[in-house]
Amino acid sequence: SVDADGVQGVSIERFEQSTNPYADKIANMRRSPFERTIYLDSDTFVVDEIVHVLRLLDCYDIAVAYAPYRALADPEVPTAFYEFNTGVIAWRASDRMAAFMRSWEETYLAWLSEEPFPGAGEASRGGRADQPAFRRCAWQHGLRLFVLAPEYNFRADYPAMVRERVRVIHGRHE
Repeated sequence: SVDADGVQGVSIERFEQSTNPYADKIANMRRSPFERTIYLDSDTFVVDEIVHVLRLLDCYDIAVAYAPYRALADPEVPTAFYEFNTGVIAWRASDRMAAFMRSWEETYLAWLSEEPFPGAGEASRGGRADQPAFRRCAWQHGLRLFVLAPEYNFRADYPAMVRERVRVIHGRHE
């Protein structure tokens, strides 16, 4: 850990980058030293206050929004347990969450080489990447999961409806 140009309370943790940004994402999320963490993908734009999301963690293990599309047909997960978008996630440190994060990382990496059901390997290597493994592990670990409204993970390139002010815009678009 090194100081961030003398900014009080801010430090930088260095890591060795792999050739897989999704594996790096999960591995570094697991390294969070905080009791409560909000993770944001590099293509997110916070346009209004979101710190209040951390209060959800008084009652829930994790807060995450739904993905804007249907999940793969994972035979170990009920169809009604919708896929989540892992670009905006808040979680509370706990043994349960540590076990989930470890399982998510291991599952994602395993699916890169051995496809457990049709489409899982392709999704792991491509567009949805870590999300199918996240969904399976969230189901298996029985997380107390809060689903964030679209305002907290607004995907402008997909059809969506919002009722309140958008707080996080997510995606690589103009």
